[in-house]
Amino acid sequence: MDIAKNHPWAVTAAATAVGAAALAAAVHWHFAPIQLTGIPGPDENRLKTITKAFASGRGGYILIEDVQKYGKIHKIYIGFPMGYSVIRCADAQLMQYVWSHEDEFHRPPNLKVAVGEVVTHALFVMDGPIWKRHRKQLIKAFSVNTYRHAISTWNEKTLEMIKDFNNEQEIDPVDVFGNLGFLALCKALFSFDESTKGLDGKLTKSFKIISKGFIMRLSTPRMFWWAKLKDHQELKEAKDNLARVMKEALAAKESIMETTGKKAGNDIIDLLLAAREFEGESAMTDDEITDEILGLFFAGAETSSNAISFACVRLSENPQIQARAYEEIKTAIGDGEPTYEILSEMKYMTNLVKETLRMHPTVYVLPRITQKDLEFKGMKLPKDSRLALCVEAMHNHPDYYEKPEAFWPERWETESEWLVPGSYLPFGLGAHRCIGERFALLQIRAVLSIILREFEIVPMANPPDVNDTRKYLFTQTMSEHKILLKRRKK
Repeated sequence: MDIAKNHPWAVTAAATAVGAAALAAAVHWHFAPIQLTGIPGPDENRLKTITKAFASGRGGYILIEDVQKYGKIHKIYIGFPMGYSVIRCADAQLMQYVWSHEDEFHRPPNLKVAVGEVVTHALFVMDGPIWKRHRKQLIKAFSVNTYRHAISTWNEKTLEMIKDFNNEQEIDPVDVFGNLGFLALCKALFSFDESTKGLDGKLTKSFKIISKGFIMRLSTPRMFWWAKLKDHQELKEAKDNLARVMKEALAAKESIMETTGKKAGNDIIDLLLAAREFEGESAMTDDEITDEILGLFFAGAETSSNAISFACVRLSENPQIQARAYEEIKTAIGDGEPTYEILSEMKYMTNLVKETLRMHPTVYVLPRITQKDLEFKGMKLPKDSRLALCVEAMHNHPDYYEKPEAFWPERWETESEWLVPGSYLPFGLGAHRCIGERFALLQIRAVLSIILREFEIVPMANPPDVNDTRKYLFTQTMSEHKILLKRRKK
């Protein structure tokens, strides 16, 4: 009897079943839970709880609550029917160890794959000798002159933005400061001014598409990336558009340098191109520079604008803190513009930004995978264990911070007396500490200084909880969170 001929549906069904079983076996092998002994944590599968928490905006809450319930180091099991175990860490001592022994803790492959879809040579994708070569050259690009050039750009773009504001202007801070951050970074990083190129926001739109695709790939299994082919095509076109503009800027600057023998300006591309003369064969290629600039966009535009947004919302809720910040701005800046020197000396504004990043760190969870068997405080961490470094949960733990739920910039006035090493990590630690940390902090202070000098920030009626804002990897303010800017009387 010819089953294939007489019952083709049966063959198809059998083949489908075999394929599904093979896929299930492969997935189970890849995600097979590692036996974790001596580590506390809930026994039940946490997938449903965590999924609901993130869907409702409570992803940050669930981390903080679990750390308080099960301990600063605990395990959870995620997945159905084939899941895996994760070790969550909000312990400052273990955090320090991880950051100071980077060779023992690697980034997970899915992170590199997701980012690699957009950039191949960005600093936060690479490891080993290539990473060291890039970081060495990028460090040189972050000079005082680069900071001064960037601050001048942020001042210009912020003043441009607010000149058309009404005396009472309702804004969505994420949208407004997100656009501002992108336009300012274009000019600060490679002297490109979208407003003078007739692009009418097309470059900004491309960047938003790439950011959305980047986050989607971090939060979705790879097998589902192609489910929305239209989104994938949009991502490719957006990446090509951004890369084309940056390569054109790169070529124009190279032409100026070849013709005049001088660099074109003080942005980061100028300094990387100038470094080629001294780096020789180890100098970055055009493609590597383009990817690094794209990487700086990811690390700079969205994350800094989120910090500014969070600070504005927190200031709207705390008028006394806002008043003290305003007094410092009036004294330090007056009717002038923030400068590198002035911003570096503004102590209260520095503490205000520190407190914002404590409560709302740019990246609130950092994933790592152990490269060998480890033991810490009697707990065994086997090789290939998945770690979730819970930065925000640690920043909100009473063992490290008095009244962690309070927005209290004054706490930082005496930080040398109480701050536990490794307990404050908005930019990481050690060799892999964020290279753009100072760049970002100056940007946040510069923009906030101008906004607060010109406007009082007032909360809207019945605002949503500012803590209900968590996303998969990045911390973002919800789009519906509005604030009111009331122009100050001169």
